[in-house]
Amino acid sequence: MYFCGSVALTNILGKEYKITSARGKWVEKNKINYMPTWHPAALLRDETKKLDFIEDLKLVLDKLNN
Repeated sequence: MYFCGSVALTNILGKEYKITSARGKWVEKNKINYMPTWHPAALLRDETKKLDFIEDLKLVLDKLNN
């Protein structure tokens, strides 16, 4: 299970993925689950994205606990 930002998202999963639409949704590739979310630098530039990141983190914690 991995987190990935925009650059990682397109390099790992493909150029058809965009962070704004893929963020917060599980993506599976080669039996590995990915949670696209904002890069930490994006959170520093735009504090409103922190709420999205927290929700994404909750999804990851839920998956780990189940």
